[in-house]
Amino acid sequence: MGVDLSMEIGLEICSFSIKVKNEPGALVNLHTYTGEDLIDKIKNQLYHLQELSQIESYKKTIELGKELGDGIIYKENRPYYKYLFFSVLSGEYGIQSTLKDMNTGDIFERNENHTEEIEFYICLLMPYGKGISKGLILLETIGARGAKTVTISKLSEYVKNIDDRFSLEVKPIAPYEYAKIILQNYKVQKVRLVKYSKNTDVSSPICEREEKIYINPTAAFSDKLKEKFPSILKKEKNSIISSGIVEIDEFEADDIKVVVDIDGKSKTIGVNNILSINAVEYITEHPSMEYDENNFPTAEA
Repeated sequence: MGVDLSMEIGLEICSFSIKVKNEPGALVNLHTYTGEDLIDKIKNQLYHLQELSQIESYKKTIELGKELGDGIIYKENRPYYKYLFFSVLSGEYGIQSTLKDMNTGDIFERNENHTEEIEFYICLLMPYGKGISKGLILLETIGARGAKTVTISKLSEYVKNIDDRFSLEVKPIAPYEYAKIILQNYKVQKVRLVKYSKNTDVSSPICEREEKIYINPTAAFSDKLKEKFPSILKKEKNSIISSGIVEIDEFEADDIKVVVDIDGKSKTIGVNNILSINAVEYITEHPSMEYDENNFPTAEA
């Protein structure tokens, strides 16, 4: 079993925190989590994954892979992050299909009990310092596949096992800043300006939709968009919301969707769903990447 390196290896970067039940806004200190820091607690819980586990709601399986370890990352001789590094084997089941070997043409029958076992690397990082309540989680992706859903599902279960007052919250990291960086540094391929208006038929709940699409927009238009983008969004408390209708090129848009080219891959940034943007960095060609004989990234890389 191996990986075709034409499929991009990526890292999805998210933040995580522990919320307290019935205490809005309260977050747990990750280093004094029930008398022991979170990473040590989670590491002990991960041993439950040594046997195959089914996530029935997603029809996915998850099992602890061959990698499991923790340590400290130092910066200028001072502890900077504590980390927990592990791998999971994950796949889907519940599918009946025929599989064909592309080279030999041999046919294999797959039934509902068969599942793939693709290995994905996961890393939890907790900064050192006083009152630390947020950390980072790095999740490997291979092409369009990943183990984010099942991994977070299991981590959430482990957090509740430790203390049922607590719940794990995982969010995209700095979506507003990430979107600005993407727009400033990569070529804009396409822009869709969307306007909604209420249907004149009062009995219909459906809104009318008008679009204006720009394919390979001019440099002048792209520059105008990048200049206006920070003002399209505004921060309100801990959320990011649309600042309302924005006029671009004499078109009053309720939503703006921008497609950018990131090293040959298309990524869409939408104003109205900015909080769901995935901060994925593609690392297939990164100088530090090393691969084993099956083209899987090594744990060290």
